[in-house]
Amino acid sequence: MDKKDYIEMIQMSQKADEFVEQLFLDNGYTVQREIRVGKITTDIFAEKDEKKYVVEVKRGDLDTSKINGIANMLDECTKGTNYIPILVLFSRRSYMIKDRLVDNYNINVIDISNLLYLVSNNQKMKDRLINLLDFSTESIMEKELYFNIDLKQYKKCKESNYGYIEKLETIIAGKKNAQQYEKFCVDILKYLFNDTLSLWEEQQKSNDDLFRFDLICKIKNNINNEFFNTIENYFSSKYIIFEFKNYIDKITQKEVYTTEKYLYKTALRTVAILLTRNGVDKNGIKAMKGTLRENGKLIIVLDDRDIKQMIYAKEHGEDYIQILINKLDKMLVSLEK
Repeated sequence: MDKKDYIEMIQMSQKADEFVEQLFLDNGYTVQREIRVGKITTDIFAEKDEKKYVVEVKRGDLDTSKINGIANMLDECTKGTNYIPILVLFSRRSYMIKDRLVDNYNINVIDISNLLYLVSNNQKMKDRLINLLDFSTESIMEKELYFNIDLKQYKKCKESNYGYIEKLETIIAGKKNAQQYEKFCVDILKYLFNDTLSLWEEQQKSNDDLFRFDLICKIKNNINNEFFNTIENYFSSKYIIFEFKNYIDKITQKEVYTTEKYLYKTALRTVAILLTRNGVDKNGIKAMKGTLRENGKLIIVLDDRDIKQMIYAKEHGEDYIQILINKLDKMLVSLEK
């Protein structure tokens, strides 16, 4: 693991701790971080109505032996005290070992299915949770907590959306508002693809520092989605580059060829999606087709109309990713020899 990956892992672990801390705070607990209890420094110490909880938070697919070791230490350090031990697992595999942990150790386990249940009515907290995961939650069923603890499901939010369509319409096209448009694009992509993409690395430079793309994301593991499965299996791309163009006019072949320079099969990134206000001109479309035909690099353009349709579809529980599938189908069907 290189230094950058290690730093990212530490940052995501801290965010997981902060998320669990927020769950307890929102339910009226007094919370302290990193309190020494027996042989361990616990991630979270929560107290309410004379009940005291020692909470360990673990993110990622740890192997069984490590999880058993953590559970055993948590059990041992709270034995003979009035502290109630809780292990929170942000892991796709947690449901496979949860019963065994509960049977073998005197601890309570909160897994990803429980976390999804607790935040199911609060879109902001749900987005925050999903952004912490490197896997999709689409096949995971929400489950209530099996033990007695005062952690309640959030109340149903009255607002149905964040007003993204209205916000997009307030951003005027042009260089002056480029940063505002870029921030909006990152926010809307997280809203649309939080459960399918991870990483979210912004403002990345190319190796020679001559070019800089706006955003790169990684396709999460175990995705069951036609578009992203096609990207992974047939374009050999685990990563997707996003570029944001707040242009008054349509983008041209120049922007297409600049974006193409960021795409490399050996880096597992052969796909880019450009968000722009007014689409792409005829020469730009020709360049996109040529890039795909000659080099196997896929570039898709989403304009304001596409983005609004995707937002509307998600807000109404419809398949908003179908818009990307249609774009891909049109590109492949119309490709000349």
